[in-house]
Amino acid sequence: MVSMETKSVRRTAWLLTGATPFGRARRGILCFVLLAVVSTSSVADDPPSSDAWSLDAIFAEQHVTNSGWTVHNRAMELSPEERYEFLSRWVLPGEDHNSIRLQIAFSPTSPAPAVQRSIRDQKEHSLRDTASGGQLVSPVYDLIDVAHELDNLKDVNDRIQEWTPPTTSVAQFEKLALLTLCAMKTGEPNTPDLLREFIAATPQEIQPDRAPSPPEWLVYHRAIEVPDYALIVGDPIYRYLGWVNADFDKPIPERHWSGMMGLVRTKLATESDTEIPNNSPVPHPEWTAVSMATARTRGLGSPPTHWLLDPGEATNLASHDNDYLYYSVPMRGNFEVECDVTSFGWRDSQLLAAGFWVAPVYTLEDYDLGTIRQTFPRQSIGVTLSKVRDWIHYRTVVRDNVARTYFNGRLIHTQGIEADHDPWLAVRSSYRHDGGVRNVRITGTPTIPESIDLSSDPDLDCWIPYYGEPVNESAPGWRGTNNEIVGFGYVGGISANESEDSHIGHEQRLLRYHRPLLEDGSLEYEFLYVPGRIHVHPALDRLVLLLTPEGVRIHWANDGPFERTELAANNVFDEPENRRWPAELPLIDGQWNKVRLSIEGDQLSVVLNDVTVYEQELE
Repeated sequence: MVSMETKSVRRTAWLLTGATPFGRARRGILCFVLLAVVSTSSVADDPPSSDAWSLDAIFAEQHVTNSGWTVHNRAMELSPEERYEFLSRWVLPGEDHNSIRLQIAFSPTSPAPAVQRSIRDQKEHSLRDTASGGQLVSPVYDLIDVAHELDNLKDVNDRIQEWTPPTTSVAQFEKLALLTLCAMKTGEPNTPDLLREFIAATPQEIQPDRAPSPPEWLVYHRAIEVPDYALIVGDPIYRYLGWVNADFDKPIPERHWSGMMGLVRTKLATESDTEIPNNSPVPHPEWTAVSMATARTRGLGSPPTHWLLDPGEATNLASHDNDYLYYSVPMRGNFEVECDVTSFGWRDSQLLAAGFWVAPVYTLEDYDLGTIRQTFPRQSIGVTLSKVRDWIHYRTVVRDNVARTYFNGRLIHTQGIEADHDPWLAVRSSYRHDGGVRNVRITGTPTIPESIDLSSDPDLDCWIPYYGEPVNESAPGWRGTNNEIVGFGYVGGISANESEDSHIGHEQRLLRYHRPLLEDGSLEYEFLYVPGRIHVHPALDRLVLLLTPEGVRIHWANDGPFERTELAANNVFDEPENRRWPAELPLIDGQWNKVRLSIEGDQLSVVLNDVTVYEQELE
């Protein structure tokens, strides 16, 4: 085994090119990646099935409860005809089970392009997408969709109609759900009546800790895609408000349901005939939505962030994790930013300016303070704030290296800042809330920096450890010191039965700068290189450019312990047509090596020690 105790990077700078930082969007997250010993992901076995109704009754279908994702993936690998036969047997009552299987799952968010072919519920993900995936999937949806494609939906509907379910209200409810879904698919005239019948059959008394049943998930999720149906299911969806907010950390299912509530709320407010969009990027040249995604939130399928922009106002309808709406121009100097942000009732939002955000607590006696990476201990306001309504007037004044924040005209927090503070302005909405902002105004004499030093902050408050690695702690993780970012404490190496490639390892470590490189520009840094022990590779979102002696190789960062696709942790791909260095890379052993990663138009280039070694056209 080869020790890989430290990896260092220093003198990191983001160079903004052009007269203004505008240009074609590039939503690749700036990252540093460390790769140690490799573990491979596994593909789940085919789900077992009972061979008789008696076993089905005895085990109550317990063996298929969590099989929605596995069956969905298996079905997507089949031809339409094979898929229809497979799903008809699996979903509908038959020889081996006397029930309808309504299992659901959530697809991984923004998986690597290398696995897109196996995840067909979502649009293709590229480095320019805000997000993809993170969708509700189900073998039931797959069956209805392929049956409609093959003009077999009437046969499915007839089989459901002819089925005599067990004399339980649950079985009757599940039958009604599938009939309603079939009717919605073809837009049958009786669909509104079926929806109302389905709603009437649901339990009217909802306990705070009771989650929606799979039939409710499937019917309501499809219903909100159609304006007329969305108006019918709005109230039933909101019955679960208590469940959505019961867990302060809001697990993945609750985040999805909260997103459904946001879409319905907007629909009920507008009552327009416009179809509700799902997972649409923010259609505005000056604002960009970004999530602080991690391997956990992506692997488990947290929904993509979804913001609705109206003139002078923006609303977060669905949150992936801690989500930000970034203004396109970085600012330093003396300036003021003021706006109205939504207040309480799980609609809290904050303004991020000069690297900090400040948030009043609903008690009106305290406030929270934080950065991109961390939240500090709660602080007292002193004198209780006056009662607020739906909006809080938020103002931050940055002047002479001091940031002062005011709520409704009252000074709440004063923060000393460095001259080279984080220059990005953003509206923050956490995964616990679905906040909004309106009437944003910037005044004063702000300056636009030509470059941004990314490694000067020893607290690394502008960086997100993708795999949840500790930051500035004694445990193995990341540490900022003396304008260097150090990954330390890892033991690496390769054993013969794990991988033949010594450049990929078992525990991927990825540190991501919080704001993507959205415009043309460059990232420069120096890294210490000791073969087999110390190395740092640049990355754009999941795309990792491995700087190996043999040339630049491609690695797609997966989601580690949360990975659910076939993408192995030790994946490596070669693209020799993009290499620009015919022999070994000009890596200097035992020295600091300099890298520049540049994007201009659709072209990505990598320069190592003043030599262009790689060029690629971005998708």
